[in-house]
Amino acid sequence: MRAVTRGQPQTLTYSSARRSLRHAGRAAGPSSRITVRVGAGIEQPTALDLFLTSRFGLHSSLLGRTLWVPNTHAPWPLRSATLLELDDELVEAAGVIGLVDRPPDSVLFSRGVRTTFGLPQLLPRR
Repeated sequence: MRAVTRGQPQTLTYSSARRSLRHAGRAAGPSSRITVRVGAGIEQPTALDLFLTSRFGLHSSLLGRTLWVPNTHAPWPLRSATLLELDDELVEAAGVIGLVDRPPDSVLFSRGVRTTFGLPQLLPRR
């Protein structure tokens, strides 16, 4: 993923592409480009804001198996944001349908938080 910041009010463009080993690490498939304008700080996040941003683990794969890595972090310092551009192929390529032709339910921004990661755990096969 690549992020580019411009001007005042602050505008950010995020670009991402799925890579493939078959193409020596180059983008070989679906991509995404999202541009937002950052707004004011959110003093009292809603339940939806907290649900969308409170993630305490990440999933990855290793040799065809799924790893879960727990993490801890303080609440994200959230800001409102306005969607200016959305050109996304990644969500549909992942098998999620019905979201491409409508605006998102929520657009938020944060500079991030310090996160502490725990030991990876190999999840059981299903």
